[in-house]
Amino acid sequence: MSRWLAECFAALGLGFVTLVVPLALDARWTAAVWAVEGAAVFWMGRRQDRWLARAAGLLLQLLAAVAFLESHPRIFTGPWPLANPGFIGGLMLALAAVGIAYWSRDRAPDPGEGMRRSFADFEHGLSPFLFWIGFLWWQYALNSEIGRSPLNPLGIAVPVFDAALRLHLHLLAWVVSAFVAHHWALPARSRPWPVAATPAYTVVPAMLLAALYGVVTLNHVFQSWGWIAWPVALALHFVMLRRLDAGPPQGWWTWMHAGGVWLLVLLAGNALVFAVGQARLWQTAWATVILLVAGITVLLLLSQRAWFAATHAGGPWPLNRYGRSYLWLAALPLALAVALGCLLVAVYSDGNARPLPYVPLLNPTDLAIALGLGACAVWLTRIRTSELQVPAAARDPRWLLVLAGIGFVALNTVWLRVAHHYAGIPWDCSRLFASFLVQAGYSILWTLIALGLMVGSHRRALRGAWMLGAGLLGLTVLKLFVIDLSNRGGSERIVVFIAVGVLMLVVGYFAPMPPVARRSGDPALQEART
Repeated sequence: MSRWLAECFAALGLGFVTLVVPLALDARWTAAVWAVEGAAVFWMGRRQDRWLARAAGLLLQLLAAVAFLESHPRIFTGPWPLANPGFIGGLMLALAAVGIAYWSRDRAPDPGEGMRRSFADFEHGLSPFLFWIGFLWWQYALNSEIGRSPLNPLGIAVPVFDAALRLHLHLLAWVVSAFVAHHWALPARSRPWPVAATPAYTVVPAMLLAALYGVVTLNHVFQSWGWIAWPVALALHFVMLRRLDAGPPQGWWTWMHAGGVWLLVLLAGNALVFAVGQARLWQTAWATVILLVAGITVLLLLSQRAWFAATHAGGPWPLNRYGRSYLWLAALPLALAVALGCLLVAVYSDGNARPLPYVPLLNPTDLAIALGLGACAVWLTRIRTSELQVPAAARDPRWLLVLAGIGFVALNTVWLRVAHHYAGIPWDCSRLFASFLVQAGYSILWTLIALGLMVGSHRRALRGAWMLGAGLLGLTVLKLFVIDLSNRGGSERIVVFIAVGVLMLVVGYFAPMPPVARRSGDPALQEART
């Protein structure tokens, strides 16, 4: 009886304090005190099994939040770190919300009937939302401290931290808070709290947004202590991923692993862009080559035979459970970017790699394009022969024909760069197209490519490839009469026509059309074999 009376008197005392606080403190302090009082009232309501008291505690939380947000200043000007209404108020609101969420995570032992049962179900269902409200209030408290701008002697608000450092502190505030919270959800605990793991689900999206914002607004994402903030954030994310990805939701963890690869590529790319700018290489081929080679390196890493072999049971983490995330989901956009980058570099780069001279096929531009197309082909081959669950279209061999088409375009641009560097033709589309040297070289080049295709396909009895070479040869003949014949230069045209004609004779002699492949049960084939 005495215990019950003591709790009643405590409740009355809290009620009087609730009425007195607004008379003595400003709105932000009042809201913070109300939040703590609401949590205390809720706690006593749980102990006394009084649903009206618990409802009053939740109502105080709502009133506290509204009062605090209404008093929200545009700029936090508190002179003292941590000891200011913005941080302390947000902290008290966060603790109150998380406390109520923790107490209500279990249903009441004897919910009763009617309103008691309905409210017990309501507060139990509200627990995850209250946890997230508390987590967001904690972020509010940290962000108010990070963005604090005390007034200088002239009355001007001066931020404590510069913009880049604020970005990194905001990032660490979110990631470190998620790291601390996830300990309550670990399966090793006697009573894990699953909702405490949910902030860890948001770490990769938060880091991607922070990285994109840094790419747009900063010189590079590693300035102003970013070289410490990003490794710390990535290390904490790695630990959380290792501890939690064996549990639900499995579909989300699949994308978290892939998103980590994209994040690393974005951070490394931003650092390379800054390095290119510092070295003043934007007007040379080195700029595009450096970025392309960086993507190629990551794609080759994801194409290792050992990594594909490790996707089976018994392989190392994370490939044993999330090999598809890395080798397919993460690598697919990268492979598309590398293939598109090869095409763009081939078309737009003039091959200027000063101080190195231009050497056909052995210059940085041509070598990077060849390496990029080779990396894409290796990855496609690994995907086609692997046991990963990928769409059937991914195993279609025609994707290799797309790479061959990009290679054909790249080989044509090699001749453009040769004409530009050795014949002095300006790197301009109209000037290059109007050059008789360029057009004559294309006629000979296309004939040589057709010759190689037709001879090789004849020896391997590849009728489709032979027809492709024949089509290219026909296109060359059409070009001779439509374009080359109308250009100036008498003797030059004669030389081109003779060269193409000789090559066509070589094709006709050494590479006639392969026979149609016959089935193994064909009588004619059996007779030929005997």
